[in-house]
Amino acid sequence: MYRIVALKVALTVSLTLLVAVALLNSAPSFAHHGYGGRYNQEVIQELEGELVNVLWRNPHVRLTIKDAEGGLWNIEAGSPTVMLRRGITEAMVNASKQIKIAGLGSMRGRNEMTASNILLASGEELLLTSGSKPRWQTSNLVGGGNFLINAVGDSSKPELGIFRVWSTVVSDPVSKGIYPEAADPSLSYRYPLTPAALAYLDNFDPATDNPLEAYCVSKGMPMVMDQPFPMEFTDMGDNIVARLEEYDTVRTIYMGNSMEGQVDGVPQPTEASLLGVSTGKWDGDTLVVTTNQISWPYFSQMGIRQSGDMVLEERFTPVENGSRLNYKLTATDAVTFTEPVVLEKFWIWDPSVEVVEYRCTE
Repeated sequence: MYRIVALKVALTVSLTLLVAVALLNSAPSFAHHGYGGRYNQEVIQELEGELVNVLWRNPHVRLTIKDAEGGLWNIEAGSPTVMLRRGITEAMVNASKQIKIAGLGSMRGRNEMTASNILLASGEELLLTSGSKPRWQTSNLVGGGNFLINAVGDSSKPELGIFRVWSTVVSDPVSKGIYPEAADPSLSYRYPLTPAALAYLDNFDPATDNPLEAYCVSKGMPMVMDQPFPMEFTDMGDNIVARLEEYDTVRTIYMGNSMEGQVDGVPQPTEASLLGVSTGKWDGDTLVVTTNQISWPYFSQMGIRQSGDMVLEERFTPVENGSRLNYKLTATDAVTFTEPVVLEKFWIWDPSVEVVEYRCTE
């Protein structure tokens, strides 16, 4: 999730951050694809039965389990790419005929759960999320915590600057993302919303209206920058390419006069797109990116829309030793906000991590 940094609202920013961090530290993070509207966040329940089917594909692993009465349950777990980085493999799960699941149950009365823990017939307990705690075992545990080897970042190559693979620190609530309302929808009301935006939020139902409910559908700006997977910057000469693992997203950042249709370095109107039109410049070691003409209609997955007038300024600043990339996003949209909104997060560098193909199945 991301951290709200500058919102001039009635409640103080410090209170917002305390609430958001407390929520993120107290439970597994299930919000990435709208879990908050589908699953009961208050109760962890258990299910035991026969493993019938495994679909090991992004965006989420899906299991089918037959319970003792013969009922079939649909179980959703985390991304296979993240679980692989935690040492959890498809072969481990497939080898177990009997399986026990712990996780959040359906808010819709369906035979469905999202899993935080799995107990295999071998006795291994799989901790699927950064917030998972051992439930059945004190040893023989796999996964959990951060999937990165060095959560503080590697400082051995400061000369690379921004041009490397950057990783999210999954166990750190500050660096996870910019949207604390993904953990608690009530935090959406902390934004300085216009009357029209507030009216839409009042009528938003996260169980049915969540823009991330559809799988294998690419997200647009700025929500795509909240993805928890690795991201790589590559210098292409006239432009910079940012490759995000989720949905194999590629952002082109046009530098200087490299963009077709520019007059004196100023982009001319083009067709709006999910990622918009991004132009960049350097401010010392900081890459400053301005993006507009965004067709993606959502600012946040929990009921805040954005208009075609949205302008985003992003500042990517690597720390001096190259171990960390700080990120600052300023969103300006007079249709949605009464003043600009400023959000922050960071990534770290782990040289063992690569951006891999995002194999997604509906």
